[in-house]
Amino acid sequence: MLIKVKNLVLNKISSGHEQSVELKRNIAVSVLIKLLSLVVGIVYMPTILTFVDKSLLGIVMTIDSFVSWLYLADVGIGNGLKNKLTESIARDDSDRAKKLVSTAYLSLFSMLFVVFVIASIAASFINWNHFLKVDIDSKQLLWSVQFVLFALLFSFGIRLINTVYQAYQLAFLNAVSELTIKIVKLIAIFIAIRLTTASLLKFILIDHSIPIIVLMGFSLVWYNTRFKNIRPSLSHFCWGEVKNITSLGLKFFWLQIASKVLFTTDSVIIARLFTTADVAVYNIARHYYSQVWMIFSFIAVPLWAAYTKAYAKEDFDWIKRITKKILTVALVLSLLILVMFIFYQPIVRLWLRGKIEIPVGLSLIMALAQIVMLLTSPFSSLINGTAKVKLSLTLAPIVILLNVPLSILFAKPLGMGPAGVIFATLVCNGTSLIISSYQYYKIVYVRSNDIWNK
Repeated sequence: MLIKVKNLVLNKISSGHEQSVELKRNIAVSVLIKLLSLVVGIVYMPTILTFVDKSLLGIVMTIDSFVSWLYLADVGIGNGLKNKLTESIARDDSDRAKKLVSTAYLSLFSMLFVVFVIASIAASFINWNHFLKVDIDSKQLLWSVQFVLFALLFSFGIRLINTVYQAYQLAFLNAVSELTIKIVKLIAIFIAIRLTTASLLKFILIDHSIPIIVLMGFSLVWYNTRFKNIRPSLSHFCWGEVKNITSLGLKFFWLQIASKVLFTTDSVIIARLFTTADVAVYNIARHYYSQVWMIFSFIAVPLWAAYTKAYAKEDFDWIKRITKKILTVALVLSLLILVMFIFYQPIVRLWLRGKIEIPVGLSLIMALAQIVMLLTSPFSSLINGTAKVKLSLTLAPIVILLNVPLSILFAKPLGMGPAGVIFATLVCNGTSLIISSYQYYKIVYVRSNDIWNK
C-alpha cells in the first residue's frame, strides 16, 4: 500500500509542464523538511527560554532587528544576481554564470567589509543601555552588538549560495541549511544549559556563530560538487557584470528598504515605546503564525525564478495556471491561520509552558497580517521575477514615510499598544495586495506598455 502511494506521488510530481515539475519537486522536498523543522521547533523556543529569560531574549531580538538594516548594504546584489543567473542558466551559458557568481560574491563581501568597519566604529559611540532601555554591563553589551554586526553581515554574504539554489530551481536546499542551523543551535543550547549560566554575550555567541559555520560548510560542499562549474573565483570577476547585476539590483534595493521599514523597525519601535519584554512577546506571536508562511515559502521562494524563466519564454498560459493554483493554496492556508488564532491561547501556553502570554488583539492583528502576506506573495513574485518594478519603486518612498509614524500613532495616541505597530504594517501590506494584484492582471492578461508593465 505504501509503495503504491509513493509511486502515485512520484508520478504526480514528475508529470506535467517542465516548469511545474521543477516547482512540484521543490515543494515536495521542502514540505518533508518543514515537517522535520516543526518537530525541532516544538522544543526550540521553550529550550531557549530555559537558558535565557524573555527580557534577555528581547534584547537580542531588538539588536538583530536594528543591525539587520545593514543588510541593505548589498544594494540589491542578491536579487539582481537571481534574475540574471536564472536567465544565463536557461540559455545554458555557464561561462557567464560563473562571471556573474564571482562578481556578485566579490562585490558583496567588499561592500559588507566596509560597512562592518564603519558600523563597528559608530557602535562604540552609542550608549546602548540608553538606546535599548536596559541595565547591563556596558562593555559586554557593546561587544555583543559588535559581534552581531560581524556575524549577521558575514552570514549575509555567505547566504548568496541561496540565490544560486533558487536560480537552479533547488530552493529547497535553503530550507535544508536552515533546518541544520536550527538543529545545531538546539544542541548547543542543551549543552550550554548543562555547562554554564546564561549571559547576553554567551547566548549571542551561540546564536550567531552557528549559522556562519553551517553556511560555510554547505557552500564548500556545493561549490565543489553540483556548482563546481560556476564556483566563484577572483579570475572571473568582471566589471561589466557589476553594472548588469547592480543596475537591476538597485531597483530591488529600494524595495528592500521599504520591506525593512515594514518588518524590521517593529521591534525597535516597540522597544522604544514599551519594553524589550514586549519585543519578545511580539516576536513569539510572529513566530507562531509565521509557521504557516514558512510552509507557503516553499512555494513562494522557487516561484520567483520560475516566473523569470517562464516570462523569458513568453509562457503566459503557464503563468496564469500556476498563479491560480498558488492562490488557492494561499486561501487554504489563510483558513489554517484563522484556526490557529481560535486555538492560539492553549497552544501557546502548552508550547511555552506558560512563560509568555500573547494578548488577543496582538494575536488577531498578527494573524491578519500573515494572511495578507500569503495572498500578496504570488503577485509580488511575478512582478519581481519579471523585473517590472517601476511602480513598486514609485510607491516605496510613500511606504517608508508612512509606516513609522502610523506605527507610533496606532500604538500610543490611539491606545492599541504593541498591536498598533503590527496594525500599521497590516495597513501598508493590505494596500500592496490591492495594487500588486491589479499589476499582475495588467502584465499577464492585458500586457500593457504603461507603468504597470515597466
